[in-house]
Amino acid sequence: MNTAVPLRERVLSAAAATPSMTRRQGRRMAVLLIALSAAVAAALLAVVGGPADVGESVSTRGPIVRGWAIAAISLLCLVLGRGRSTVVRAPQLLTAATWASPVVILMWTLRFDGGGASLHEAVKGLGLGIAVAITPLASFLFIRRGAEPRYPGALGGAAGAMCGACAQVIVLLWHPFTGVGYAAVAHAVPLVALAGIGRVTGGWTLASASARARHDDTTNKISRNQDPVSTWSSWEDAES
Repeated sequence: MNTAVPLRERVLSAAAATPSMTRRQGRRMAVLLIALSAAVAAALLAVVGGPADVGESVSTRGPIVRGWAIAAISLLCLVLGRGRSTVVRAPQLLTAATWASPVVILMWTLRFDGGGASLHEAVKGLGLGIAVAITPLASFLFIRRGAEPRYPGALGGAAGAMCGACAQVIVLLWHPFTGVGYAAVAHAVPLVALAGIGRVTGGWTLASASARARHDDTTNKISRNQDPVSTWSSWEDAES
């Protein structure tokens, strides 16, 4: 039995049923969601008691904030940049950058002296980092839904780390944690959590119709191969 035709039909029907935006609509939606993410970040910074004078905060915490901002922008360019290619970068590179980001920010913050801190403040920084990153991550998954035919999980994980890295700029502006334990809680753990969330959710939302159809076809084949075999009927066939 030829299973290529049913698989092709499922791919075409799934692609036809998947809504898509034009490039102009995509740009407008991206600008709107970026503005929404910035507004949410500003509101959350105000809720946790952001600096009264942002300019003074930037000047006093400038080196640690600017240094990490450069790292966040580099990760953003790695995840979003494609050059002339129509597919994402190598999944190995995305995965390496994803799981290296928590280590890099931990090593970076330990180079500075951020003053005193408490576990309560570190936990608040953890919550702030995740809360700021959720909106841009959800926006990315929404805009790019159904657009990745090969590595949706790797792209989703990298997107989570990217949004978490950008959110850490806000956290560092609010309160840089430079002790090993507090820095791990406030800066590294959010990146790990967001990368995991992005990898799980992106594995489904970013997958294209063809990728989902291939996954369903593979799952069906595996389930058919695992069907129980009647040993009694096999023994009767052998006796006859």
